[in-house]
Amino acid sequence: MPSRLRLLAYGLAVVSAAGVVGCSQQAALPDVCRNTDAAALHRALQRAPTEVRLPGGVALSECVAQARTDSELQIVGGLLTEAGDGLAREAPHDSAAALQLGYLEGATERGAARNNGIGAELGNRMANVFVPADSTPAGRAAYGKGQAAGRSGG
Repeated sequence: MPSRLRLLAYGLAVVSAAGVVGCSQQAALPDVCRNTDAAALHRALQRAPTEVRLPGGVALSECVAQARTDSELQIVGGLLTEAGDGLAREAPHDSAAALQLGYLEGATERGAARNNGIGAELGNRMANVFVPADSTPAGRAAYGKGQAAGRSGG
């Protein structure tokens, strides 16, 4: 029995080491994703539906895609959620905010699709919470336009 436990512990150590090596080969979360605040993100989103970039040329989807740890996901998720909450309040009566909100959701979805499911819950939250259902037809159209742009280049 003790040899089985040692074998199990050895197997777990090998699997853990392989996971660490695999993760270290992936790109690190860019510093701008950690250090940007919601106000800076709002300013960047004003360029939507053209490509929105954070300082240094980092796409929003890269922040989601490169968030690999719980703390990185919390940082990125907090930033996107804070910006999204503000836009969601404005979107029902402001087509520009609806467009930016759609872009934010589309870019989050794009990034979540590229990080092996780690950011899937963040993508789901953005998709389900921020849909401006009570918006005007123009607002819904703007949201859809932003969402498509975020998915393709966010």
